Amino acid sequence: MDDFDKAIVDFTVVIKFKPDFPYAYYNRANAYSGLYNYDSAIADYNKAIELKPDFTDAYYNRGNKYYGMNMYKEAIEDWKQVQKLDPAYKTALQEKINEANYWIEEKKK
Repeated sequence: MDDFDKAIVDFTVVIKFKPDFPYAYYNRANAYSGLYNYDSAIADYNKAIELKPDFTDAYYNRGNKYYGMNMYKEAIEDWKQVQKLDPAYKTALQEKINEANYWIEEKKK
């Protein structure tokens, strides 16, 4: 069992005892991401965001997973939400948004 698997087990225990703790879902999502299990990661990011709607890091990471799955529109939505929640990210994320828009246009060709 590697570190990501151990982390998933540990965070699952935390969730069992404290199911309303968004950081447990967020951290388990990050562990799932480390194993390239993006569907499970997205499910946990969704739960973290449900519990903490202003969770910028969860939106950002979920956007990255969407991007990695060629789900560019969803990635853009998440990154724009990060920009809305924390204007400090406006410039930094704009390049990622532009790149995702490029791939959306390429898919239309």
